[in-house]
Amino acid sequence: MSPLLALLLAAQPTVIDVVANPFPNDLSGRLGCTHFESGITIEGVPVIGGLSAMRIDGDQITLIGDDALAYSGKVIRNEDGFIRGLKDLSRLPLTNKKGEHLAKSRGDSEGLALYGSGAIVSLERKHRISRFRITDKGWTEDLPLYEETSKRLKPNQGFEALTELKDGRLLAISEGKDEDGLALVVLLMREGDRWEAVETSYRPGADFNVTDVSVDPKTGDLFVLERAFSKIRGPRARLARVAAPDLFEGAVMEGDEMVRLSALNGVDNMEGLQMERRADGALLAHMISDDNYNRLQQTVVMGFRIDEARCSASAIPRNAARARPEAVPQGAVEADKDH
Repeated sequence: MSPLLALLLAAQPTVIDVVANPFPNDLSGRLGCTHFESGITIEGVPVIGGLSAMRIDGDQITLIGDDALAYSGKVIRNEDGFIRGLKDLSRLPLTNKKGEHLAKSRGDSEGLALYGSGAIVSLERKHRISRFRITDKGWTEDLPLYEETSKRLKPNQGFEALTELKDGRLLAISEGKDEDGLALVVLLMREGDRWEAVETSYRPGADFNVTDVSVDPKTGDLFVLERAFSKIRGPRARLARVAAPDLFEGAVMEGDEMVRLSALNGVDNMEGLQMERRADGALLAHMISDDNYNRLQQTVVMGFRIDEARCSASAIPRNAARARPEAVPQGAVEADKDH
């Protein structure tokens, strides 16, 4: 990034004019334990892309890109509550305490949790989970909650997924897997004025890697978005559910598959997930893709309704959590006083 562009990014929010295009594939109907309800592709001027995570609260949406950029705006919904467009979108940089836009080596931002008056972001390459303070000039990194220093994760396979659980814990899952096919899970718990980190594991689907997580606001169940890619089969996506009682330390978490999607279903590089309850109680899943700023890819937004009657926890055989050696507690860091 040029010094001039870095200066412009730090100077003021950039307003994005977003255009929503009709989804090219007609997927309406039941897919696995879901019903496909809506789909669009989006473009922006200036360019919007590389999106890694999104969080929706009412009509407000917050997104981050893997180039240390944050976006905020409003969602435009259809009559069923699904996303049909974005408006009032603005962009701010993620910066260090000096106000400098984070370099890719430190600012490969992937996971997002809105927390108090700020945000918590997971970042790759220098793998860490950090607190950011939000101002009208940018998101400033000021409090690392966890750093992965053991070199178990490759530079581009760090903590893609991050969410806040109903009990207030933060949960992060790595994209990278070990030789047993397990992704690293970090549970961050606030203990008074400090954050305590405990490690456990999650088992993605075969050939899949985790890209995001989101919580059902009613039940506390965890929904995990996973992706896979091959030159022959193209991009694929998988959505799995982990029941709230299985979110404990010291065991491998393993989800029940809700839906599996392929390139024939119109998916791209699906990276962002937001679960949401509609006013009538229906459980919605919103997904968004990272186009890697590649002209051959698109930023895809897809909406699904979970068929809870057909695919309730009692209707699907529960994958028993496999026993694992006692979870390893990590070092503590001082907590922020804001939340």
